[in-house]
Amino acid sequence: ANEGYEIADVTVDGQSIGTESSYSFTNVTSDHTISATFEIIPAGEVVIVINADTEGGSVSPTGTQTITEGEDFTFTVTPDACYEIGIVTVNGNEVSLDENNSYTIANVTEPQSINATFNRLSYIITASASEGGTITPSGNVEVNCGDNKEFVITANEGYEIENVVVDGQSQGAITSYTFENVTEAGHSIEATFNEIIVVPECNAVTNLTASVENYGIVLSWNSADNAISYDIYRNGERIATETNTSAIDLQGHEGDTYYIITNCANGGASDASESATAIVTGISEVENNIAIFPNPATDIVEISATQNITRIEVVSATGQIMHETEVNEESVSINVENLPSGTYFVRIFCNPDVIVKKLVVM
Repeated sequence: ANEGYEIADVTVDGQSIGTESSYSFTNVTSDHTISATFEIIPAGEVVIVINADTEGGSVSPTGTQTITEGEDFTFTVTPDACYEIGIVTVNGNEVSLDENNSYTIANVTEPQSINATFNRLSYIITASASEGGTITPSGNVEVNCGDNKEFVITANEGYEIENVVVDGQSQGAITSYTFENVTEAGHSIEATFNEIIVVPECNAVTNLTASVENYGIVLSWNSADNAISYDIYRNGERIATETNTSAIDLQGHEGDTYYIITNCANGGASDASESATAIVTGISEVENNIAIFPNPATDIVEISATQNITRIEVVSATGQIMHETEVNEESVSINVENLPSGTYFVRIFCNPDVIVKKLVVM
């Protein structure tokens, strides 16, 4: 309003909105009208113009007010939910409100201008993750009052989500969580992760064979991954446990049926292997090319083959290993002079074959 005048009324699209000193059209999609009328300020009256942010709160009374010169004028500032009062000025000078968010201008003798601003409240959500994964966003995350905030939980390769705890309450192994309509401080979210332990498979042995010899049944098989020992079964009953991939059953007979169960490093056991029936077999080419001499022997025994020998075992008639040697040659010498006299079986490992020869120690 010009000097000496005051706003009488403001009309928007034909509707009075009172003595507002400002008005904003939003999302304009058609024609609109706005008009303002003014009137002379009567003698002895003072005009007070009150402005406030369009968002965040209000001032009461609002708009343009007229009071009698010399009167006091009191106004009250009220923030909306999720806002706080910012700066309040009278004639450009900041003033402090009382405990009721009110302020009184005493003995008004000249025009006054009041302005109020409001600030949006915000809160901190503390987000953290243990080793093995991430939470996004993380750290101290600022969220405007009334807004929603989503957090995404992701496990690293080789890990899985163990638990997500929100404000001290377990939510389980969820992959995301949204705080809705945040209106207070003190929220937190924490994600923990577990390393995925891959348990190796415990597999049965393959290629089990059972050949009949005049001193018993010679068993051999291919090793199984992660195996620490093998339980040998004859006709459904366990008869021995072996750490190598061959054995001699001195009490076995032609026609007996054998299978093996693998014991693994993870504490598990395999299913039973395919069974093998003890049968008489011919002399293999490998066996035919292995020589052991002298036999009988008293001290040094020479063992030779036409292929690489990797291991030698001398086994007693009761199945006890009396001597063992790791080698990597086509011939090897062993000393049996400390063995008691008797009949022994020499297991000769020529990968992948295992040949058993009888040895008599004098």
